[in-house]
Amino acid sequence: MLLISHRGNLHGRKINSENHPEYVKIALRSNFEVEVDLIGHAGRLYLAHDPGLMRWENIVDEKFLDNPHLFVHCKNHEALSFFNSRSMACHHFYHSIDNFTVTSKGLAIAHSSQGAQKKTICMLPELHGLSKESVEGCSGVCSDM
Repeated sequence: MLLISHRGNLHGRKINSENHPEYVKIALRSNFEVEVDLIGHAGRLYLAHDPGLMRWENIVDEKFLDNPHLFVHCKNHEALSFFNSRSMACHHFYHSIDNFTVTSKGLAIAHSSQGAQKKTICMLPELHGLSKESVEGCSGVCSDM
């Protein structure tokens, strides 16, 4: 089962640190996969969940993103378009209100509202009080914990 850090968080949500490149690197060095949010704006790529969170220190490049342990949640068309002409090692995907999506490498992700679904990555099970036993059939878990 894949263990995926949500935005670099390993021990609970740290809003001021999540999606920061150095924070993400800590989770990667701790042998976790990491889900990050990517916004494209004016030719730059920012690790950020919302446009209001885009900061200079969160700008990343192709080298940073070309990592097989990253799951890149493209938050807008510009971020998604970045991957169109590139063959990258990372998983990337887009979804907004969809219950399910599939990454560029073929893994299914269930929206957190869907709970634990067999053969999918379960997003944020802690939001719904799901037990370890309830996620056993999942292909992965993405969590802040």
